[in-house]
Amino acid sequence: MIRPWLLAALVAITTSVSAAQHVAMLAVVHPGGQAEPLLTPGVFDLASEDFLRHLDSVVNRWRRCTSVMVFDREAKVQTARFQSAIDDELDPHQMLFRFAQPTSAVASRLAWCGGRKPIVLALKKASQRDLERLPAEPVDALIQAALGELREPAAAFGSSWTVERTAADLIAPQYLIERQRVTFSGGDNRGYVFRVWHLPEKKVLWQRFGHPEWSPQASNVHEVSAELFFRLPDRKGILMLGRFGQGWESTANAVYRLDDGAALWIAP
Repeated sequence: MIRPWLLAALVAITTSVSAAQHVAMLAVVHPGGQAEPLLTPGVFDLASEDFLRHLDSVVNRWRRCTSVMVFDREAKVQTARFQSAIDDELDPHQMLFRFAQPTSAVASRLAWCGGRKPIVLALKKASQRDLERLPAEPVDALIQAALGELREPAAAFGSSWTVERTAADLIAPQYLIERQRVTFSGGDNRGYVFRVWHLPEKKVLWQRFGHPEWSPQASNVHEVSAELFFRLPDRKGILMLGRFGQGWESTANAVYRLDDGAALWIAP
Protein backbone atom coordinates (compact mmCIF):
# COMPACT_ATOMS: atom_id res chain seq x y z
CA MET A 1 0.00 0.00 0.00
CA ILE A 2 1.41 3.39 -1.00
CA ARG A 3 0.74 6.11 1.56
CA PRO A 4 -1.01 9.29 0.39
CA TRP A 5 1.99 11.47 1.27
CA LEU A 6 4.33 9.19 -0.65
CA LEU A 7 2.70 9.81 -4.00
CA ALA A 8 0.58 12.92 -4.24
CA ALA A 9 -1.66 11.16 -6.70
CA LEU A 10 -2.07 8.41 -9.22
CA VAL A 11 -4.18 8.12 -12.32
CA ALA A 12 -5.04 5.04 -14.25
CA ILE A 13 -2.72 4.59 -17.20
CA THR A 14 -2.62 2.55 -20.33
CA THR A 15 0.25 2.44 -22.79
CA SER A 16 -0.45 2.70 -26.49
CA VAL A 17 1.74 0.18 -28.28
CA SER A 18 1.08 1.89 -31.61
CA ALA A 19 -1.72 3.81 -33.24
CA ALA A 20 -2.97 0.69 -34.97
CA GLN A 21 -2.63 -1.65 -32.01
CA HIS A 22 -4.98 -2.34 -29.13
CA VAL A 23 -4.29 -0.52 -25.87
CA ALA A 24 -1.99 -2.58 -23.63
CA MET A 25 -2.24 -3.00 -19.86
CA LEU A 26 0.22 -4.25 -17.27
CA ALA A 27 -0.32 -5.83 -13.86
CA VAL A 28 1.76 -7.65 -11.26
CA VAL A 29 0.53 -11.14 -10.36
CA HIS A 30 1.31 -12.81 -7.04
CA PRO A 31 1.10 -16.50 -6.09
CA GLY A 32 -2.49 -17.71 -6.23
CA GLY A 33 -3.50 -15.29 -8.98
CA GLN A 34 -4.00 -12.13 -6.92
CA ALA A 35 -2.91 -9.11 -8.95
CA GLU A 36 -2.36 -5.36 -8.80
CA PRO A 37 -2.84 -3.07 -11.82
CA LEU A 38 0.17 -0.90 -12.62
CA LEU A 39 -0.62 2.82 -12.70
CA THR A 40 1.39 5.96 -13.36
CA PRO A 41 1.96 9.08 -11.20
CA GLY A 42 -0.64 11.69 -12.08
CA VAL A 43 -2.94 14.36 -10.78
CA PHE A 44 -5.59 12.71 -8.60
CA ASP A 45 -5.42 12.22 -4.86
CA LEU A 46 -5.52 8.58 -3.77
CA ALA A 47 -8.61 9.15 -1.62
CA SER A 48 -10.54 11.15 -4.21
CA GLU A 49 -13.59 9.92 -6.10
CA ASP A 50 -11.82 10.78 -9.36
CA PHE A 51 -9.00 8.37 -8.56
CA LEU A 52 -11.42 5.61 -7.60
CA ARG A 53 -13.36 6.10 -10.83
CA HIS A 54 -10.16 5.81 -12.84
CA LEU A 55 -9.20 2.72 -10.90
CA ASP A 56 -12.61 1.20 -11.64
CA SER A 57 -12.12 1.91 -15.34
CA VAL A 58 -8.82 0.01 -15.31
CA VAL A 59 -10.42 -2.99 -13.61
CA ASN A 60 -13.29 -2.90 -16.11
CA ARG A 61 -10.83 -2.98 -19.00
CA TRP A 62 -9.17 -6.03 -17.43
CA ARG A 63 -12.62 -7.67 -17.21
CA ARG A 64 -12.94 -7.34 -20.99
CA CYS A 65 -9.55 -8.93 -21.62
CA THR A 66 -10.28 -12.36 -23.08
CA SER A 67 -6.78 -13.76 -22.59
CA VAL A 68 -4.08 -12.64 -20.17
CA MET A 69 -0.43 -13.58 -20.66
CA VAL A 70 1.67 -13.91 -17.50
CA PHE A 71 5.47 -14.00 -17.55
CA ASP A 72 7.99 -14.94 -14.88
CA ARG A 73 11.62 -13.78 -14.73
CA GLU A 74 12.73 -16.83 -16.71
CA ALA A 75 10.43 -15.80 -19.59
CA LYS A 76 8.05 -18.72 -19.03
CA VAL A 77 4.55 -17.83 -20.23
CA GLN A 78 1.18 -18.89 -18.81
CA THR A 79 -2.30 -17.88 -19.86
CA ALA A 80 -4.99 -16.69 -17.50
CA ARG A 81 -8.39 -15.01 -17.42
CA PHE A 82 -9.71 -12.22 -15.28
CA GLN A 83 -11.77 -13.82 -12.51
CA SER A 84 -12.95 -11.04 -10.23
CA ALA A 85 -12.18 -7.78 -8.51
CA ILE A 86 -11.55 -8.21 -4.79
CA ASP A 87 -13.85 -5.99 -2.73
CA ASP A 88 -11.72 -5.13 0.28
CA GLU A 89 -12.19 -1.82 2.14
CA LEU A 90 -8.53 -1.78 3.20
CA ASP A 91 -7.20 -2.72 -0.24
CA PRO A 92 -9.88 -2.08 -2.89
CA HIS A 93 -7.64 -2.26 -5.96
CA GLN A 94 -6.86 -5.99 -6.10
CA MET A 95 -7.83 -8.32 -8.92
CA LEU A 96 -7.91 -12.11 -9.17
CA PHE A 97 -6.83 -14.09 -12.22
CA ARG A 98 -7.64 -17.73 -12.95
CA PHE A 99 -4.89 -19.67 -14.69
CA ALA A 100 -5.57 -22.08 -17.53
CA GLN A 101 -3.21 -24.59 -15.91
CA PRO A 102 -2.01 -25.09 -12.32
CA THR A 103 0.63 -22.50 -11.48
CA SER A 104 3.63 -22.65 -9.21
CA ALA A 105 4.21 -20.04 -6.52
CA VAL A 106 6.48 -17.63 -8.36
CA ALA A 107 6.69 -14.15 -6.86
CA SER A 108 5.90 -10.96 -8.79
CA ARG A 109 5.11 -11.94 -12.35
CA LEU A 110 4.11 -9.60 -15.13
CA ALA A 111 0.62 -9.83 -16.62
CA TRP A 112 -0.07 -8.38 -20.03
CA CYS A 113 -3.21 -7.72 -22.06
CA GLY A 114 -3.54 -6.12 -25.47
CA GLY A 115 -1.08 -5.30 -28.19
CA ARG A 116 2.00 -7.35 -28.91
CA LYS A 117 3.52 -9.20 -25.98
CA PRO A 118 6.57 -7.99 -24.04
CA ILE A 119 9.98 -9.52 -24.67
CA VAL A 120 11.38 -10.84 -21.39
CA LEU A 121 15.18 -10.63 -21.10
CA ALA A 122 17.30 -13.24 -19.34
CA LEU A 123 19.78 -12.38 -16.59
CA LYS A 124 23.30 -13.72 -16.57
CA LYS A 125 25.53 -13.73 -13.52
CA ALA A 126 28.44 -11.33 -13.89
CA SER A 127 31.89 -12.91 -13.91
CA GLN A 128 34.80 -11.83 -11.74
CA ARG A 129 36.43 -10.46 -14.88
CA ASP A 130 33.36 -8.28 -15.56
CA LEU A 131 33.57 -6.86 -12.06
CA GLU A 132 37.32 -6.23 -12.20
CA ARG A 133 36.84 -4.03 -15.25
CA LEU A 134 34.62 -1.61 -13.34
CA PRO A 135 36.18 1.50 -11.81
CA ALA A 136 35.86 2.19 -8.10
CA GLU A 137 32.65 4.09 -7.41
CA PRO A 138 32.26 5.17 -3.76
CA VAL A 139 28.78 5.20 -2.20
CA ASP A 140 29.65 7.32 0.85
CA ALA A 141 27.88 10.42 -0.49
CA LEU A 142 24.63 8.48 -0.91
CA ILE A 143 24.76 7.17 2.65
CA GLN A 144 25.80 10.48 4.18
CA ALA A 145 22.88 12.23 2.48
CA ALA A 146 20.49 9.68 3.99
CA LEU A 147 22.04 9.98 7.48
CA GLY A 148 21.65 13.75 7.27
CA GLU A 149 17.87 13.32 7.15
CA LEU A 150 17.63 11.59 10.52
CA ARG A 151 16.26 13.99 13.13
CA GLU A 152 18.38 12.41 15.84
CA PRO A 153 21.45 10.18 15.47
CA ALA A 154 20.23 6.59 15.65
CA ALA A 155 22.24 4.19 17.76
CA ALA A 156 21.39 1.39 15.35
CA PHE A 157 23.31 3.17 12.60
CA GLY A 158 26.33 4.86 14.10
CA SER A 159 28.79 7.07 12.25
CA SER A 160 30.59 4.55 10.01
CA TRP A 161 29.70 1.65 7.72
CA THR A 162 31.03 -1.11 5.52
CA VAL A 163 29.82 -2.05 2.04
CA GLU A 164 29.78 -5.56 0.55
CA ARG A 165 28.66 -6.62 -2.92
CA THR A 166 25.95 -9.29 -2.67
CA ALA A 167 24.75 -9.60 -6.29
CA ALA A 168 25.86 -8.62 -9.79
CA ASP A 169 24.02 -9.61 -12.98
CA LEU A 170 24.38 -8.81 -16.66
CA ILE A 171 21.47 -7.81 -18.83
CA ALA A 172 21.22 -7.31 -22.58
CA PRO A 173 24.49 -7.42 -22.39
CA GLN A 174 25.62 -3.82 -21.94
CA TYR A 175 24.15 -3.35 -18.46
CA LEU A 176 25.33 -4.65 -15.11
CA ILE A 177 22.93 -4.62 -12.15
CA GLU A 178 24.72 -4.50 -8.80
CA ARG A 179 23.47 -4.71 -5.22
CA GLN A 180 25.64 -3.92 -2.18
CA ARG A 181 24.77 -4.51 1.47
CA VAL A 182 25.49 -1.63 3.86
CA THR A 183 26.33 -2.58 7.45
CA PHE A 184 26.48 0.27 9.96
CA SER A 185 28.80 0.37 12.95
CA GLY A 186 25.76 0.47 15.22
CA GLY A 187 24.78 -3.03 14.05
CA ASP A 188 22.04 -2.36 11.49
CA ASN A 189 22.65 -4.31 8.26
CA ARG A 190 19.39 -3.68 6.37
CA GLY A 191 20.71 -0.88 4.19
CA TYR A 192 21.74 -1.47 0.60
CA VAL A 193 22.83 0.27 -2.59
CA PHE A 194 21.17 -0.60 -5.89
CA ARG A 195 23.27 0.40 -8.89
CA VAL A 196 23.02 0.19 -12.68
CA TRP A 197 26.22 0.24 -14.74
CA HIS A 198 26.60 0.92 -18.46
CA LEU A 199 29.46 -1.40 -19.35
CA PRO A 200 30.65 0.10 -22.67
CA GLU A 201 31.25 3.44 -20.94
CA LYS A 202 32.18 1.91 -17.57
CA LYS A 203 29.97 4.37 -15.74
CA VAL A 204 27.11 4.26 -13.26
CA LEU A 205 23.85 5.32 -14.89
CA TRP A 206 22.02 5.64 -11.58
CA GLN A 207 22.15 4.34 -8.02
CA ARG A 208 19.95 4.47 -4.92
CA PHE A 209 20.46 3.89 -1.21
CA GLY A 210 17.60 1.88 0.26
CA HIS A 211 16.45 0.87 3.73
CA PRO A 212 13.06 -0.51 4.87
CA GLU A 213 12.78 1.60 8.04
CA TRP A 214 14.68 4.86 7.88
CA SER A 215 12.56 7.99 8.27
CA PRO A 216 9.03 9.07 7.27
CA GLN A 217 10.53 12.29 5.89
CA ALA A 218 13.30 10.60 3.89
CA SER A 219 13.92 12.03 0.43
CA ASN A 220 17.35 10.44 -0.11
CA VAL A 221 16.21 6.87 0.59
CA HIS A 222 14.72 4.91 -2.31
CA GLU A 223 14.02 1.20 -1.99
CA VAL A 224 14.62 -0.39 -5.37
CA SER A 225 14.86 -4.02 -6.42
CA ALA A 226 14.91 -5.85 -9.75
CA GLU A 227 12.88 -8.98 -10.44
CA LEU A 228 12.21 -9.02 -14.18
CA PHE A 229 13.58 -7.17 -17.23
CA PHE A 230 11.64 -6.74 -20.47
CA ARG A 231 11.10 -4.68 -23.59
CA LEU A 232 7.79 -3.39 -24.96
CA PRO A 233 7.20 -3.36 -28.73
CA ASP A 234 7.62 0.11 -30.26
CA ARG A 235 9.15 1.51 -27.06
CA LYS A 236 12.87 2.15 -26.86
CA GLY A 237 14.95 0.87 -23.97
CA ILE A 238 14.69 -1.80 -21.31
CA LEU A 239 12.12 -1.79 -18.51
CA MET A 240 12.57 -3.33 -15.07
CA LEU A 241 9.90 -4.76 -12.78
CA GLY A 242 10.81 -4.47 -9.10
CA ARG A 243 9.96 -2.87 -5.79
CA PHE A 244 9.37 0.81 -5.05
CA GLY A 245 9.60 2.46 -1.63
CA GLN A 246 10.69 5.57 0.24
CA GLY A 247 12.34 4.07 3.28
CA TRP A 248 9.53 3.82 5.80
CA GLU A 249 7.56 0.56 6.11
CA SER A 250 5.88 0.78 2.72
CA THR A 251 6.79 -0.71 -0.63
CA ALA A 252 4.91 -1.46 -3.83
CA ASN A 253 5.59 -3.03 -7.20
CA ALA A 254 6.80 -0.71 -9.95
CA VAL A 255 8.15 -0.67 -13.48
CA TYR A 256 11.31 1.38 -13.95
CA ARG A 257 13.11 2.69 -16.99
CA LEU A 258 16.53 1.06 -16.82
CA ASP A 259 18.47 3.92 -18.40
CA ASP A 260 17.68 6.49 -15.70
CA GLY A 261 15.73 4.78 -12.89
CA ALA A 262 12.47 6.66 -13.48
CA ALA A 263 9.43 4.83 -12.09
CA LEU A 264 6.95 4.74 -14.99
CA TRP A 265 4.17 2.62 -13.45
CA ILE A 266 3.46 1.89 -9.79
CA ALA A 267 0.98 -0.44 -8.11
CA PRO A 268 -1.32 1.39 -5.67
